Amino acid sequence: MEKDVPKSVPHLVDGQSGLGVQITVADVNADGNLDVLTASKLGTFVFLNRAASESKGSK
Repeated sequence: MEKDVPKSVPHLVDGQSGLGVQITVADVNADGNLDVLTASKLGTFVFLNRAASESKGSK
């Protein structure tokens, strides 16, 4: 058995922004969490990582 093998688990961020041809990750709103920025034929999109902020505050 391989116990320490890293796995990639896909997560759907948004179903309306299309397939991002340019994707980057940065802390856009300076809250300490990485946010996702994408650009596609449908436009540019910023997805703020709010879940991590909420869980940090509940500790």
